Formats: sequence, C-alpha cells, structure tokens
Amino acid sequence: MSNQKPFYLWKQLEGEREHDRFGHRIVSGDINGDGHDEWIIAASTATHIEDEYGVNPIPHYYTGKLYVYSQELRLLFILKGEKYGECFGSSVALADMNGDGICEIIVGAPRSSSGSRIECGTVSVFSGRTGELLDRWDGQEDYAKLGTAITILDWNGDGVPDIAVSSHYMDPDGLERNGRVTIFSGADKSVLAQFTGVEREGLGFALASGDVNGDGRDEIVIGAPRFSKAGAERTGRVLIYSQDKGLLYESAGRRSYDEFGYYVSVYDMDGDGAQEVIVGSPKASGEEVRCGTITIISVYQNKILLEKEGWFGLQELGSSVFPLVDRTTGTPMVLAGARAGSSYVLNMGGEVVHEFNGSEAEVFGYSVSSTRNHEGAWIAIGAISGMNQKKFMSGCVYFMSSVPPIEPSREAPILVPVTPTSNSSGDQAGKKILLATYWYLPHVGGVDVYVRLLKEQLERAGHQVDVLAHHPDMAHYYLVNGGEMVEKWPIKSVIYDKVMRFFQRFLSHVDPWIRYREIERYCFEVAASLFDLKQYDVIHTQDIISTRALSRVKPPSTALVATIHGLLAKEHLISGEIRSKESLAWKYASDEEYYGCISADSTIVPTHWLRRELAQFGVPPQMLTVIPYGMDTQAFEDRLKQPFTGQADKKGAFTISCIARLVPVKGHRILLGALRRLTSDPSWHCWLIGDGPLHNDIQQLIIDYALTERVTLLGDQTNVPYLLNQSDLMVLPSLQDNLPFSIMEAQLSGVPIVASNTGGIPEMIQHEKTGLLFEVDQEEELAHRLVSMMNDPLLRESLAAQAKEWALKQWSSVTLIERTMAVYDEALKKVKKS
Repeated sequence: MSNQKPFYLWKQLEGEREHDRFGHRIVSGDINGDGHDEWIIAASTATHIEDEYGVNPIPHYYTGKLYVYSQELRLLFILKGEKYGECFGSSVALADMNGDGICEIIVGAPRSSSGSRIECGTVSVFSGRTGELLDRWDGQEDYAKLGTAITILDWNGDGVPDIAVSSHYMDPDGLERNGRVTIFSGADKSVLAQFTGVEREGLGFALASGDVNGDGRDEIVIGAPRFSKAGAERTGRVLIYSQDKGLLYESAGRRSYDEFGYYVSVYDMDGDGAQEVIVGSPKASGEEVRCGTITIISVYQNKILLEKEGWFGLQELGSSVFPLVDRTTGTPMVLAGARAGSSYVLNMGGEVVHEFNGSEAEVFGYSVSSTRNHEGAWIAIGAISGMNQKKFMSGCVYFMSSVPPIEPSREAPILVPVTPTSNSSGDQAGKKILLATYWYLPHVGGVDVYVRLLKEQLERAGHQVDVLAHHPDMAHYYLVNGGEMVEKWPIKSVIYDKVMRFFQRFLSHVDPWIRYREIERYCFEVAASLFDLKQYDVIHTQDIISTRALSRVKPPSTALVATIHGLLAKEHLISGEIRSKESLAWKYASDEEYYGCISADSTIVPTHWLRRELAQFGVPPQMLTVIPYGMDTQAFEDRLKQPFTGQADKKGAFTISCIARLVPVKGHRILLGALRRLTSDPSWHCWLIGDGPLHNDIQQLIIDYALTERVTLLGDQTNVPYLLNQSDLMVLPSLQDNLPFSIMEAQLSGVPIVASNTGGIPEMIQHEKTGLLFEVDQEEELAHRLVSMMNDPLLRESLAAQAKEWALKQWSSVTLIERTMAVYDEALKKVKKS
C-alpha cells in the first residue's frame, strides 16, 4: 500500500486466524487513566479454539474478540465472546459509567442467545483498567439482535452517561425487520426512551449522539438505511430525536438504494458550537454507479454544509466516516473509508487532503479512527479481509503516523519447524501410508468418518498411517495423529504476492474466487512438500485439491491414490458461488474436477452415479474404480447402546430426524417446506442434527413457517446413533449427494428412511423395499412420503428391517479395506513400471 506525506505507515496489526474480521470496529480513548488514548480493535467473527493444542481441538466460530492496545500498540488484554456465533465486538463504545474518571468499554454481541431466546443479543460493560466484566444485559425477544449499534449520551441530563442500543432486526410482530432503538439509564438500566422503525427500514443500523441544535443537551442520531419512501426503494433516512422535543429532524436519501444513514457520526465541523451530522452512504449512486456520498448536515442552521460524491463507479465512498482536526490549523476534516480500497481525508470543501491506498480485495477502509497527542496524530484504517497479513483474510489494521518512523520494522512470520518422522518400523510387509485432504480435520462430516475408518482398519492390518490436513484454525497444516505442524502464513504470503502479480499482469479479468482457489492449492502443494513425502509408499488423497497438489510434489516412487467424495463443481452451482455454466468460474471448476481425478495413479469413487457424472467432465470412466464406503458395524452397534448426555427432547409421539450439515446442497429448505404442509397433525416433531453456515437462515425459516414448536435445531452431536435410536423416521432431502453416511447409519439403526432420489442415494435405497424416495426438490411429494410413513407403522417396520438386513452385508469395512488395498497395489505397480 502507499501513503502520502505528512502521514507515514507506522505499524500494522493482524488478526490471529483466518476470517476473524480483525478491524471490524476501531475506537480510541483513555480507558486506564494514563493520560494517553488506548486503541480498542474488534474482531467480531474471531474463532475460539477449545483445547487448541490437544488431541481434538474444537472450534467455536464467530464468538468474537476485542483487543485492547496501548497508544504505542502494546497489547494490554483481550476480551472474548463466550458463545458460539454471538459476534462479540460488532459494536463498541467508551464511557465513564461509574464516575471514577476512567472509561469503561461497552460491547455489543448482537447474535448472542440467552436461555430459550435465540439471537436476542447482549450488551456487556467491562472495566477499561482491568477488563473485568462489570455488567451485562440481554435482549428480551428472539432475533432482536440487541447490540447492533451503540452510542453514549446523557439523555435525561442527570450527568450520568446513558447507553443507547439498537435492536436492528427487532420487530414487535415477528414478521418485518423494522428495528428498535432503546436508551437505557446509565444509573439503573431502566428504559428512558424507545424508538421503533417501520416497514423493514432497519432502524438503528447506525447510531451517533451529540448536541446538534446548540441547546446544551444530547440528541440521538439514528440511521435507517433500508427505509423506503413512496416510489423509491431503500432510499434510507436519518432521524434525530431530542429528549424534550421528540422528532427534531428527518432527512432521506434521494434515489432508490442510496441507503442513506448507513454510517453516522457527529462533530462541530464549522465552529458554531453545535455539532453537525456526518452521514456516509456508500451504496448511493450519482453520476457514477455506487460511487457513494458523504453528507454533512447542520441541524442548527438547517442546511447541508457538504455533499461529496465519489468520483468513480463502485468506489463506495462513505463506508466509514470519522471526524478529525488538522493538527496545524485546527480545521475540522473528515476521514472517510471507501470499499474500493482507499481512505481519504476531506476538508469542508470536499477536497482530498490526504489519500491512503490499499486493496479492494482486503476491504481497506471498512473502518477508520484517529487519535492524537502532543507528539502528533495517528490514523487507523481497518481492512477486514486483509490479504497480506499473518493469517489469510484474518483482517488487519494499518496505522498512519504524522511522525516519521525512525526505523520501519515488521516482525517476520515464523515457520514452525517440521521434524521428519522415521520409517523404521521394522515391518517390511506393512506399508507406510499418508491419508491427505485439503479440508480441516477433525470435523463433522463424511470425509472425517471415512478417513478415521480407513486409518483404523489399515493399522489393524499392520500398516503405518499418517493423516495430513488443515488444522481447524485453517492457519496451519498438520499431521492429525500428532507431531509436525507448518504455519500457513509464511507460505501464503509469498504465493499470494506472486500469484496476484501474475493475474494482475496477464489475467486481470479473472474474478477473486478463482484467484483464491489457485492460491489455496499452491499453498497446500508447498506445505505438503515439507512433510518428508519420500517416507511413504502410498499417498491417498480425499479431494480434487489435495490430489492435484500432491501429484506435483510427491516422489516418483510413491503411489498416489485418490478418493473423490463428491462433485464440487455442481455444489458451487447449488450454493450460488457459481451463477452460470457460461461463466469462467464454471469452466475453472470443471477443469478442477477433471485434473483432480486424472492426476492420481488410481482414482476411487464411492458410487456409479459419480463415475457417470465425472465422465461428463471428460474423465475416462475406465480410470475410476467404484468402491462403496464401509462401516465398523460392531462399533456402531456398541454406540447405539451408549448413554446420551445432550438435550434432545422427544416432544412428539412421532420423531423425524434429519442428519446433515446446514449447507445449501443438503436441501433443508425443501424439508421445512414439506413440514409446514403437515402442521394440522399434532403428533410429530423434527430434529435437525448438524450445523453449518445456513444456521441462521434455517432458524429464520423455521420462524417464518411457524414451525418453532415442531422443529428443533440440535447442532452437531457426538452420539448420532443414540438420536437415531430415538427416532421414528430419518429424512434426507439433498439436492445432490454421493453416498451419505447418515443413510448408512439409519439403515444399521433399523430406522426407516425417506430420501431424495439424487446422486448415489438410489444405489443405497430401493424404493418401497428398503425406503421411500421422492423427486429431488419437490416439497409436495416429500410431504406425501412423510404422511405415508407416519400413518403406516407396518410399512415403516418392513422397510427398516429389509434395509438393515441389506446394510449389514453391504457396508462391510473388511470389504472396503480389501478392495482399497487392491487399488494401492495396482497404483504401486504403475509407478514401478514408470
């Protein structure tokens, strides 16, 4: 990045892990009474790793963290979210709440759940001096998301700071997302005032406060960017309320999708003693599409002091705004972020005084802040998808200083040394095998189950087995069975720079999604080469990415076998990552499938369906060996008898289970659509077992379909066999699937099954003999199948019994290992001949 004098790039702080969004919020203030401002930086989607360096580390995604630094950027302490997905740090404010002269830290966690309330939101107050939790309160309604935005003001004039908090998604009727802003007394947390939005306007998306009319009292400024007025959609608006006059001022955007009020701040910009309102509208269009605007409004003078449009399309000027003062003239100015990858200091004439350029890909300028002392001024700019830092896309914050650095420095990233393992087992009959996957392990899913079973059975047969995968923090590559670990950043920083330079020079039209996948594959390739691959007789990969990568770095004498577990290209279509088969992204994904299959010496697929599908991508069918999955059936029977320690209330006489990750390809929307057709029957309840990125969407759909008393999200569970044993029916509505383990487990549990007829599922279920199939993506037909099962216990008993009898023969782990070993031997013969 570049910077212009008189500011210099001083330091850069980086997020700990990938996808932390470090720099989502930046505030500054003296929180410990040392006379200097501290920096408080939020990473609202930071992941907490339980038992991080243990045998089975457990990631808790999107808990969030808040980092507190001294002015010279020495880390003082870290505040952490406590609950999965609560997004702690989405909003942050500072105020002296107890009158001791030192600011407390007020933090919003809008997606926090409490008791039976889902995503009600939480606001917490911490000591700025020690980080100790002083107070906390929760939202009172499901999906209120209390804590979306926070501002501090003295609303009732008692000299004690009051806390204004928005519930951006709150709606009293449970239907629309109108929003609500509540002002809580700083003295006793009583409600001093409430303002409720209308017609999905999202009241309270942004908040600010100050004396905007010169009466000596604080007013509250509320942004509602989704407000629509007659004839125009999502123009947005800003509302200003005073304690004694009610609605003091209202201003709306001019055009559809201006989203006026996306960001608000206040400061006395003209020296008249009253504070002006600064509004950022990054989505606004003018002469250019989505160029963005910054508007400065004087309520006291009832006029607009500045309206500055962005000067090129998709600049999105105004994604963040912060007032600052020129240190030599004392003139107020505006520090403004633009999502095109720059931040600017603008004077009151709208002229650019300073420009700081980063990268659009890293969302440089997402957040901005500033502070100063007798030595100079500092500007902080957040880049929540920062790509040149310690962990890829973890986010970073750049600090600019008006004081020239004596000696610019940056700590070099550290490569965790790899200690090669010895291949001196003494058992010449056994093979040394590396099971490898690009995906992180352990996780809840079919690849993890397959790898665990394969490792266990191969070791029983006298072979040595290692497992190479991403660590769950996605910031390391490691051997899952212990020992070696390689840090990802030193590899990725080099590869990112080289790949991006190549694309920018020769293939600038290629979209970031393709670039990202290329970078990830090259990184895995380099990392794998550090694990002494020559010690292995066979490398057995589990996906197209690791297969292509390892084919380029493995020793010539080591056989490469791949098992392809699914069809990623079509999953990308279903999820919306690829929008058209005419796109370059589809061409790239198709080539990924092809090269991922042909790069191995021998390739295994679990179903004939996948073999046929891959032929459409140009893969010769004769290269693919069909070997269905297997299971340790005795171990599964033992798990059926284990006690259950979780919470799974069997609320209805008839319990339906759906065991699947919450991702688009698993078709949960189809299942919920079918279930809402059955609400007249009071005797059923459905468990959704599994978790994933669609968790919040599925929760909302359950509410929208009035199924909150009928459907329970159980999340990931460790003892699925027990839950199946308590179920009357298992349903799997996948839009695409290969050979799902959930069907295998249901069959062995003696639970009847209804499933879509997609992918390899018809190879597992014979319609009306070992289960019922329905046409993929057909809600009505699924509802009909469910009713048939619920109303006919003899049918359920017959289908379940025949399915279990067939499964005990079909899913033999012995057969799986025997056939897999035959493929290993075939691959070894190929490499010896070559």
